[in-house]
Amino acid sequence: MKDYYKILQVDYGAEPEAIKRAYRVLSRKWHPDHNPDHEKVASEKMRELNEAYEVLSDPRKRADYDFRLRQEKEDESIDIHAIQEVVGLCQRAEVAAEALPDQALSHAIRLIGRTRSLTLGLSRESARMAEERIAYSLNKCAVIYGNATSKWSACIPILERALGMAYSSEARAVLTENLATARSNTVYENIEPVTSAPSLHTINGIGTTLYGASDRDPATGSVMMTYYFTVLFIPVFPICRYRVIPQDGSYLFLGKAPLRDSDKLHLGISIAVIIVLIIWLMVAGSSSY
Repeated sequence: MKDYYKILQVDYGAEPEAIKRAYRVLSRKWHPDHNPDHEKVASEKMRELNEAYEVLSDPRKRADYDFRLRQEKEDESIDIHAIQEVVGLCQRAEVAAEALPDQALSHAIRLIGRTRSLTLGLSRESARMAEERIAYSLNKCAVIYGNATSKWSACIPILERALGMAYSSEARAVLTENLATARSNTVYENIEPVTSAPSLHTINGIGTTLYGASDRDPATGSVMMTYYFTVLFIPVFPICRYRVIPQDGSYLFLGKAPLRDSDKLHLGISIAVIIVLIIWLMVAGSSSY
């Protein structure tokens, strides 16, 4: 097996930027245009450089390559078949996730369920290699599912589990970034676009307005607020929720969201109180005759 790290003259734990810099330097040095007297040798060298960079610049390809390279260097024949099984299983899960994106999380969950049995009995180094390869697959399945369904909250536990199985700085960087993106994307889950702003108008405290501010998005400064029907400025009936950006006494409406369970409870209590009040008034009115 070719040692792509030696070809690019970088350490085995080199960061992506170091690999990119090394490739640029060496490709300028060995480009056939710069070596007209040794064009054949330069072309072969460029082919090796391109082959090495294609693998080491892609996190998933690099992870697969590292598995094979480390096994070859360590000569841990007892672990080779187990590692190959992990790689094959991960690749099949990724292909299945790409084919049916809305079912990608189910493949991730199955991988998690098999992690212990797949790594049981492996050497410490081999187990870490296997877990990190699984982590890359969990990451891919989660991203595929999130992009396809916009249900990013379901992806967060998968990405958190994957981060716990990543050991290299490169893998942890990728997963940390994707986990932060998923958490940010949950802010806009279940948000429907609005074509016009709702009425915010009260007369003598009776009308509709916004109350509360939660789930702040630091990126936009937007918050979730509940749209209420009010009586004497008291929020009586929660109608829906909106994500808005407060702007000098007014609001920029970004989208509409359903009521929370607490809002539904509020609505139920308000309706119950009104029903009891109506019954009480009816009873009081009939008893006065």
